[in-house]
Amino acid sequence: MTKTMMILNKHELRQKGWKLFAFVASLQILFLIAGYFLTA
Repeated sequence: MTKTMMILNKHELRQKGWKLFAFVASLQILFLIAGYFLTA
């Protein structure tokens, strides 16, 4: 029981981590584009 719960939690954490990573990556891209247009 505890083993399956751990696996489920790991999977959930991984999904959350990927969402957070994608969010941060898109934010960085937006900042890069904004900075490029501001300096251009």
